Amino acid sequence: MKSFIVFATTILVVNALTDLDHWHSFKAKHLKVYKNIVEEKQRFNIFQTNLRIIEEHNIKYNQGSTGYYMGVNAFSDLTPEEFRTIFLRKQVFKPDAEKNIKYATSHLRVPESVDWRDHGAVTEVKNQGNCVSGWAFSSTGALEGQYKILNNISVSLSEQQLIDCSTVYDNEGCSGGLIKLAFKYLRDNGLQAEADYPYIGQDGQCQYVESKLVVPMLFTTVLIEELNENALVHGIASLGPVSLFINAEGIQNYAGGVYDDSEKCDNSKDSLNHGVLAVGYNITGNYFIIKNSWGESWGENGYIRMVKGVNICGISLVGSVPIIV
Repeated sequence: MKSFIVFATTILVVNALTDLDHWHSFKAKHLKVYKNIVEEKQRFNIFQTNLRIIEEHNIKYNQGSTGYYMGVNAFSDLTPEEFRTIFLRKQVFKPDAEKNIKYATSHLRVPESVDWRDHGAVTEVKNQGNCVSGWAFSSTGALEGQYKILNNISVSLSEQQLIDCSTVYDNEGCSGGLIKLAFKYLRDNGLQAEADYPYIGQDGQCQYVESKLVVPMLFTTVLIEELNENALVHGIASLGPVSLFINAEGIQNYAGGVYDDSEKCDNSKDSLNHGVLAVGYNITGNYFIIKNSWGESWGENGYIRMVKGVNICGISLVGSVPIIV
């Protein structure tokens, strides 16, 4: 109840401010600079449209008709079409000729809730910038989790190595990629630490150095593909953080709560367009805990809780976990 009162108070304060007040605050917080007054006016008009969407939605949230609320974030000067074009890419999932381990849903009982952040198996939230590299952040996130579980050491791994070097495995760097192709690359080449191969958020030349590997070559991948949410729950509980693809079109303005708006995002496999990391679930609360790569200022400090039971945004269609051997 206390958090609801705080949020309601915040909404009242927000509504008391003018659009121009919000605009100046938005530009300062997200370091927005526009090339000329014409562009700034255009962005301000889009920002105002997004403000109205946010305000109207949050009225529904306060009335209890939706489980999540919206807020201003770094994407608030973009139209939905621009947001999709810049940050999302639909994936083409081709049949895999290789033999992969399929993870079948276990009949064993699972804990009521799991959050791998509580076990140090999830690194800090990162920011992919304008590079369409959610697939790389999802891949490294799952591998970071496995490395912590196996070695009890937390290390931030290099997304930039995947962007630069896994193109030979048919990934497309900042134009998009597939998690399973990233894992194939890593299986054959290993991965360096973020500190040794830092993120620049754009395509670059492969600078892989074998002597600096943190995660060795040779691991297998457990697939949780086209099964159901039970399999995803069991995968998270028994294996660790799970790499996923979702349809992220409806979460541009997400700020908190349990996302439950199935009308805003398609849940079919051919609509999946963004890589994320499932780090936990809560059966009583009826949600999955998802780590994103849009920085800590988005969502719940970089995370989104997504409702269980309806395959929201295709959450249970394509998942995988890299197991270090």
